[in-house]
Amino acid sequence: MKKDGPKTLEQLVIEHNAQARIACDVARQLEKLLPISSREEVEKQISELVIDNNRLPVKMFAAFVGDDLFPIKDLEDLVHKVSRGVRDAIGIGRSPGFSVTHPSARALLASTLHDEPGTRLATPIVFGGVGSPMNQTRKGGA
Repeated sequence: MKKDGPKTLEQLVIEHNAQARIACDVARQLEKLLPISSREEVEKQISELVIDNNRLPVKMFAAFVGDDLFPIKDLEDLVHKVSRGVRDAIGIGRSPGFSVTHPSARALLASTLHDEPGTRLATPIVFGGVGSPMNQTRKGGA
């Protein structure tokens, strides 16, 4: 995104909409792989995705990326499928029965709950049910 001058409408929408921001980050990183025939092809070429400055191993998404997603033919197909996947992932991550344990994934999910990208909430958000590893306080701090 351009840094100088006023931001475009598209830049502002992406900046202030977590789902759009995440989808844009993922699509930008996968665009260079087009066309994509399989999840395994992606895993061979990149080991992690950087989303909102959070590094996430590509393999962590394997259980959520079905074979029906492929092939991804072109940029429009990529954006459509990534956007749908991000929407679904946020919904799953917020569901009470699902526990998010990866620290970067938790930070990313928390960022979808407030409007200011890169800022922290005053009240910590805990994902997972009572007794889940995410609700247990670590020794020595946060």
